[in-house]
Amino acid sequence: GLVERTRQRMRRSGRVVNGPNRYRLILVSLEQAKAAAAHATQRLKEALARRKLRLSSNCQNDSELYFQRDIFFEKPRSKNDWLDLIASWSPSPSTS
Repeated sequence: GLVERTRQRMRRSGRVVNGPNRYRLILVSLEQAKAAAAHATQRLKEALARRKLRLSSNCQNDSELYFQRDIFFEKPRSKNDWLDLIASWSPSPSTS
């Protein structure tokens, strides 16, 4: 709310194209500027809280319940951990 932008359209070779933008500084009292900044800060906090809630929502998988936050903040695995995990995916040999 401190700067106002006006877009200009120009006609060149029979076509309408974007021209240079014009900017105007809006001078307001210090109290109005503080109120506008506080409002913008509150809106940003609310948007971040909604995003955090959406990321921490539950995801249903075939066999287990996973949280999206666990996907993003999972502990790093060692090479042996990965090999063990991959080996667990393989079908077990059938006994005949």
